[in-house]
Order: sequence, then structure tokens, then C-alpha cells
Amino acid sequence: MNTENAGTPVGRLLAYLKSKMQTELTAAFSAGIIPMLNADTLPKLLLLAKPGDILQTAFWLDTGYGRAYKILYDKEGLPFERTIDFFKPGKIMLDPTAFFEGQPGNCYLEITKDAVIVPFTRENFNLLQLSAPEALTLANNILADGQKDGQEKMEMLKLPAKACYEAFKGIFGQGIEQYFPQKHIASYLGFSREYLNGLKAGK
Repeated sequence: MNTENAGTPVGRLLAYLKSKMQTELTAAFSAGIIPMLNADTLPKLLLLAKPGDILQTAFWLDTGYGRAYKILYDKEGLPFERTIDFFKPGKIMLDPTAFFEGQPGNCYLEITKDAVIVPFTRENFNLLQLSAPEALTLANNILADGQKDGQEKMEMLKLPAKACYEAFKGIFGQGIEQYFPQKHIASYLGFSREYLNGLKAGK
């Protein structure tokens, strides 16, 4: 792998990609992908997609977090946001069915202000496969990694409340609470804000 990017967001993404392959990535892969990668720092919250959108860009989260949510309605007909997933740094955030199958998504996707990201489009993925066929195997390995993470989150949400909250911090890092209001974290965990505040206060 190219060492010029070591210590940079692009370099950390390349190291992550390398870690998902049992064999070395080819020189053709490195030569093909590096010109496609540029890091951006978000000056404000970035809304990536709404329900019905086909998001065909994947995002390496070097710092900052992503969130997936739906807008639901309470008994009085008032809208509220229900968080259905968070995405942590050091991972790739994408909507797999939109990216790989061109199918519309069913939720809102956003990335937090000040996050450092490296976008990668489906168009670039198609180009990369022409010179580096292992790109498809790598993509499948990344999807499998995401499914493993998803299973870990599902198991977390089955835990008793206090254990669930502790596991949440273990999975996402305590830093996540600096990026999102308590109501978003509470809705993901299935708690009320008041209950979450009580847990945090040790009650």
C-alpha cells in the first residue's frame, strides 16, 4: 500500500480496507483508488438522504458520527425523530441497498458537524473494479463487517437498561454523547430522556 498517506484520513481508510482482506491489495487497486479519495471536514450537519432517496455514496468516518432516523408521530399526531442507528468513527457509513442495488432508502441519514469524512461514489467503485477486480471481494467483506456490527448492536439492545447503556458507550465510545442530544440517544436505546438522565446520574 502507498505510504504517502500514512497518518491522514485517506491513509487510515486505506489501512482499514487492507485489514478487511486476507491477501494483499494489488498495486492496481492502490493506484486506482487513491486519486478517487479526498478528505472533507463538514462545517455543519450534513443531511445525506431522506426516505426515497438513492444514496450512492459511501463515507469513511475518520472523526465524527453518523445517524439514521425516521420521523414518526406520537398519539397527538406530532412528529418526532426515532433514531434507528448510529455510525461510529473508523467505519464506512453507507446504505447498502441504495449503493449496490440502486434501491431507495427508507430513512434519513446524516453526519455530524465537524466530522472528517472521505466520500467514495458508486461510479468510482464501478471504475475501480475495471482495473482491480478484488474491489468486489473487498466490498463484500466490508458488508459482512457491517452485518457483524449490526448483530452486536441488536444484542446490546436486548440487555437490561443499565447494561444496555454501558454497552452502548462501549460500542460507540463516550464521545458520541458530545455529538447528539440526549433525546436521540434515548430514542435509539428505547428510553425516555428522563430515564436516560437517571441512568447517567446513577439512579
